[in-house]
Amino acid sequence: MNIKHVLLLVFLCLLSLTPIFAAAPSGGNADYPWGVGISVLAPALPVAAKAVYQPNQWGWQAEFNYFYLLGMARFDGRRIVRGANGTDVYAFAGITLNHFNHYAESPAYMEFIFSADLGLGAEWRFTEHLGLGIEGGLMVPFWCNTGLDQFDNSGLMVANLHLLYWF
Repeated sequence: MNIKHVLLLVFLCLLSLTPIFAAAPSGGNADYPWGVGISVLAPALPVAAKAVYQPNQWGWQAEFNYFYLLGMARFDGRRIVRGANGTDVYAFAGITLNHFNHYAESPAYMEFIFSADLGLGAEWRFTEHLGLGIEGGLMVPFWCNTGLDQFDNSGLMVANLHLLYWF
C-alpha cells in the first residue's frame, strides 16, 4: 500500500467520524458566507489571493498566485468539524496545481505538478468581518510532466497563514 492509498483511507475516516466530533458546530456565519483575503507561506509562496465560501458546515476555498518562476492554484472542499465563539476548526481536501519555470537550466523548461491535498485548519474571527487562520496538511503529487521520481513516492508537508475579510 503506497502513501496515496493511506491518505485516501485517512481522509475517508476523517469524513466519516466528523459527526461524532462535531459538537455544536457553528456551521459558518450565515450572515457573512464569503471571505476574501491573502494567504502566505507554502504552497502560496510567497503570497496568494484566497477566497472562501462557507454558508454552513460545508463550503469550498480557492487560492491563486502567479509569479514568473512559480505559480499555484488550489481548490478545496472544506467542512467545519468544530466551532464555537467565533473560532472554527475545519478539515479540507482538494487538488493543487503548482507551476515552476526552470528558465536558468539548459534547455529551459516548465514543470507542472498536480497534487492531492488534505489537512486541518482553524480560523478565529476577531471582529465581525475579519478572520485570522492557519492551515496545515499534506500534498501528495500524483502527476508531473517531468515525472514523479523526484518525489520518491512521498508527500509534502505544507502550512499557511491567512487573513480574510468576510462579507
